[in-house]
Parts: sequence; C-alpha cells; structure tokens
Amino acid sequence: MGEVDLFPLYLSLKVAGLATVLSFIVGTALAFTRALGEFGATLMVAGNIPGLTQTMPIAIYDAVQSGNTALANILVGLVTVFALVTLLLLERVGKVTRW
Repeated sequence: MGEVDLFPLYLSLKVAGLATVLSFIVGTALAFTRALGEFGATLMVAGNIPGLTQTMPIAIYDAVQSGNTALANILVGLVTVFALVTLLLLERVGKVTRW
C-alpha cells in the first residue's frame, strides 16, 4: 500500500477523531454545568457537612433557611455567571472548530 492508498483512511480517522473529541469535550462541559445545580442527590447521598460535602446549591439552601438572603443572592449570582461563562466558552469553541 502506498501513501495515496492510505490518505482516505487517514482523512476519515482525522475527521472522526476530531468530531469525537469535540463531542466529548462539549458533553463533559454540559454535564458539569448541569451538575452545578444538583441538590437532591447530593443531600441524600453525601449529606450536608459544611466545609466537607457542602455544594453550592446546598449552601444557597442553607443561606435561605437561615434568613441570609444577601448571601444566597451572591451565591446564585456566582453559579449563574460561572454556568454562563462555561456555555459561552463552549459556543466559542464550537464556532472556531466549524468547517
């Protein structure tokens, strides 16, 4: 087999590999962004040990329950900004890699 015979195979693997890697990156980032808001499973499985198993949604819940709405609003803003920045970066990666 010469180089000319291998070119279609090389090209196919390169295109499929790129599509697979990009899909994996986007899927991972979307799952991470979705997990930012997870509340129920975390509370049921890990519990709520402040400083050890406390996640952002549980911290927001605790702040609201204790009447500290200012802290709750700040935490909600942080989660929202972080999720939006993640999604905007994914959009940018998608525009750069389109053919």
